Parts: sequence; C-alpha cells; structure tokens
Amino acid sequence: MRIDDPWHRTPADGWLEEREATEAAEATAAGGAPPAGPRTPAGNPTPLGRNDPPPGRNDPPPGRNDPPHVPPAGPAAADAVHVAVQHSPAFRRVRARHRGFVLPAGAALLLVHLATVVPAAVAPELAAHRVAGPLDAGTAAGLAQLVVALLVAGAYARHARLRRDRTALELRWDTQELVRGAGECGR
Repeated sequence: MRIDDPWHRTPADGWLEEREATEAAEATAAGGAPPAGPRTPAGNPTPLGRNDPPPGRNDPPPGRNDPPHVPPAGPAAADAVHVAVQHSPAFRRVRARHRGFVLPAGAALLLVHLATVVPAAVAPELAAHRVAGPLDAGTAAGLAQLVVALLVAGAYARHARLRRDRTALELRWDTQELVRGAGECGR
C-alpha cells in the first residue's frame, strides 16, 4: 500500500520563492555564492514554474517516473478510464462497504432524533419533567442525541479506516496511472 498522495504535490503560492530566498541567504551567510537556481536530482539547473515542486523534496516515489501534470489525451480518454474503474469489482466493493455502514447508521440516527423530537412535541409536560436538579428530560434526550451522533461519527471513521481507505487509495493510484497511460497513448 502506498501512503504518499499524488494530489498533494504542489506547493502553496509563494512557498518556492521563500525557500529559494532562504537557501540563497544561508549560502551567502556561509561565505559561498548563492545557488544558481533550482536543480534537478542530477544537479543540473532547471527552470521551475510557480506550481512545480522543489527538486528532491517532492520527487515521485520509486517506480513512478511520470510527471504528475501529464494531461490526458482528452476528456474522452479520462472518462473512459473513470467508467472502467467504476465498473471494477474493487470500486463496487468499496461502495458496498460504504453503503453497508451509512444506511443503517443513518437510520439509527434518524430513529434517535425522532425518539427525541416526537415525544417532546406530543407531550411537552414529559419533556419538562425534572430528571436531576436543573436537568429536565428534554435536555437529557438532546444530550443523548449528541452523544449518539458523536459515537456514530467515530464508528464511521473507524469503519472507513479499517474497511475502505486502503482499497480506495489503491483505486486512486490505479486511476491516476490509467489516466496518465491514456494521455501518453494519445500523443
């Protein structure tokens, strides 16, 4: 499984210029000449655009030598890749696991909400009944609803981490590779 993310390779605006200025200041302070500019991994100067990653820090992972900004041959090639991925068994498995958690959890949250709101609307004197000190039944039910929502959110995050994230990340990488391949075939 790969943990690096191909969509987070572009530095924020101004970040590259700040880094170059800092390196130039450090080199001048050390008694040397400021660097001639950004360099490739081989040590050759290269012009970097505003959105290009600095060399060395964001180099592609081993085995991934394609530049991250290769456009596909056209929208039709990318669309065909995405449709193929959507029909793959791995994508269907991720969607089924997602639905298998979200639908029952959503139904449970709806039931908890209705169990809180309907009695308060039908029998306000029941919601106004004091439970402990200043705490009445309506407030206790509202707090219970909040606790249930937080528990479901935590369970959702755990379910996603254990049952979907790894497969989804692999699908993401495979889709990007297929889109790149479609872009290279069209040239």
